Amino acid sequence: MTNFVVWDIESSGLSTKYDQMITFAAVLTDDNFNILEEFSLKGTPNKGVLPAFGALSTNGIKMTELQKGNLSQYQMVLQIWKKFSEWSNIKPITFISQNGFRFDEEMLRHSFYMNLLPVFMTNTGGNCRCDSLHIFKSTAIFRPGLLKIPSSNGKMTLALEAMAKENNLPHLAHNALGDCTVLVKLLKIIADADPDFFKQNLLTASKNAVFDYVSNNSVFCHPYTYYKKYILSLVAFRPKSARSEILCFDMAKDPSYYFDFSTQELSKVIRKKDSPFVILKSNKMPSLFPLSYRNYISDNRIVNEELFIRSEHIRSNLIFQDRCLEALDLSARSYPENSNAEIEEQIYSGGFPSSRDQYLMQQFHELEWHQRLDICNQFESSKHRSIGLNIIYQEQPDLLPKEIRLEIEKKIDDRLNIIENRPRNIHQSIHEFEKFKEEHAGVQQYLVDDYENFLHQMISGNQQ
Repeated sequence: MTNFVVWDIESSGLSTKYDQMITFAAVLTDDNFNILEEFSLKGTPNKGVLPAFGALSTNGIKMTELQKGNLSQYQMVLQIWKKFSEWSNIKPITFISQNGFRFDEEMLRHSFYMNLLPVFMTNTGGNCRCDSLHIFKSTAIFRPGLLKIPSSNGKMTLALEAMAKENNLPHLAHNALGDCTVLVKLLKIIADADPDFFKQNLLTASKNAVFDYVSNNSVFCHPYTYYKKYILSLVAFRPKSARSEILCFDMAKDPSYYFDFSTQELSKVIRKKDSPFVILKSNKMPSLFPLSYRNYISDNRIVNEELFIRSEHIRSNLIFQDRCLEALDLSARSYPENSNAEIEEQIYSGGFPSSRDQYLMQQFHELEWHQRLDICNQFESSKHRSIGLNIIYQEQPDLLPKEIRLEIEKKIDDRLNIIENRPRNIHQSIHEFEKFKEEHAGVQQYLVDDYENFLHQMISGNQQ
């Protein structure tokens, strides 16, 4: 059995690459969602990172509070990694976050990366990751009434604050630990009411489990969204490839129509908006359910027997499968590596760290600060060296040679004053601040005054 870790981040802004965590919370539970331990931290962004006023106002955090008495970014991230490691050593963990795949996961990975820590903590070493949005979506479709799902302007909303209110759960909104606590309660409602259904939701929390499921089930239900639901059959995937895409076919359509299509013709069809082909991302926890759930997603004009016949036509046509796989590769978007990309943008480029760099990364965190500069000079990867030097600058700048310190300070100064569309600069911060005040009349004045003072200090500091 697994333990669960329900976790949440409040950040300095919406960029997973350039913004940083300001509060973090995690709750460890057993497999019945009984809370075993709570963990929360507050951190200060690095020098050169300007928090967005919109993020601070949403979280009710003053800049003066953010700058004083909190952990440094490095201290905060290191403590998170150590706590997750500690919990994972007890038994494998299923990490659960709300909208995590889109935001929280990426920010956490970037935080680990920018602090020389192993990036894939939540989905390696027997651990797996889960986005609670998928569970709530499936619950709304397959178990209506089990949870009260709020609506806004006639559309279902799965926002945590709204769901807590709708289900009469006390909730401290936009507070990391408060979000974790209410998320645990919502998940427990589902798990207690229908344990088998809840387990079905978790079945695809790992890539290998997704591959196994689509391989072993001729047809299956896939509620892509509340308004877009499919009965699918597997077409093709590469089981030992790093690629996460699995090509399936919508059983509402007759697959035989496409059997004579060439590879080029199929490649044009596969990624069309109205394509009969559906691409599952094995690393994004696709919702997959047995055919017994079809009554919730289908008008039943096609009988089960016909669905199995169509599936068999696909699965027995090896030539078609091979052609589709080639078409899938052919239609894939190419993202060439940018040699001029900022360090923050290189998390997934250049492959995994070498064995030597992995060893040096571990040593970096164990040695005294005055020894870490030597570690930086031994890295095989220039990006790891740059990251290590920046950590030292943020924590112990006086230990750096003068020329390196001045080089880092110049880069920070350029970012604050010149570079656009990366970390927000002073000009962008002022513009965003003024625009936010115009569009949100009810902003607390003490937050406005505090942020204005911060901007004045930044401007005067840069004019000296």
